[in-house]
Amino acid sequence: MLIDAPPNKAVNQFINRYAEFQNINKNIASTIITQAIKHYKATKAKPVEHSGYLHNLELRWYEALDKGTIDWGIYDDDYYFTDLWVCWVLFSRQYFKILKNNMTVASHLTNIKNIIDLGCGIAYTTATLKEFFPHCKVYGTNLPDTKQFEFCKRMSDFYKFDILTSPQEVGHDIDLVVASEYFEHFEDPIKELDNVIESVNPKYLFIANSFNTYSLGHFFTHTFEGKEISAKKMGKIFNDKLRNEYGFKQVDANIWNNKPSFWVKQ
Repeated sequence: MLIDAPPNKAVNQFINRYAEFQNINKNIASTIITQAIKHYKATKAKPVEHSGYLHNLELRWYEALDKGTIDWGIYDDDYYFTDLWVCWVLFSRQYFKILKNNMTVASHLTNIKNIIDLGCGIAYTTATLKEFFPHCKVYGTNLPDTKQFEFCKRMSDFYKFDILTSPQEVGHDIDLVVASEYFEHFEDPIKELDNVIESVNPKYLFIANSFNTYSLGHFFTHTFEGKEISAKKMGKIFNDKLRNEYGFKQVDANIWNNKPSFWVKQ
């Protein structure tokens, strides 16, 4: 399975796959990934300065926000895909191990028939869902007209899932929605939550949100009901919306810090 692949072998396979249809320098890609992983794995006792390509992309993103604009072009940068790999290795892969091994979560998912993976990045998360649930219909969503979307289409052909541009394209109810570091990439995450719930009417939600964290594509502040809201407050608003308006209950699955959180429709 993809989540069990040795890291060095996995990253080389990924870069080689990506280079098959995008004109990239594989050595540069490997260096960018190594720099970023060292930074994220650093401790307070042994800090590693965040530098290099992805750090410059982050600066570009946040400088645009400071000026009151949104630089969506970062998502189509030639080496943006390296950030997606780092997120998979350090974060999403760990979340999916919980999805696979947590008995409380697994007990709810014995009879699901379809799944959607929101903002699937390089589609390793979507492919992993197909490996976990081979008899389910699995969808992944990603931004159209970007380099990573073309890579996702390649992955979808190999792992036999469908790649879409939005949840509205599904056209029917979905049993399980998976969102790994997804909603914090929207200026108005509650509007996107409304869109998801209304489009696919899920029974279960498996969500890892990182509001109020400094990262490529995240916002300092969000909008909600026409007002500016700090990213720090957005998590509570998001969870309250799920409970009070959409009738979801957060399941106590003994997951550290409730990340990811697992929700069941009442």
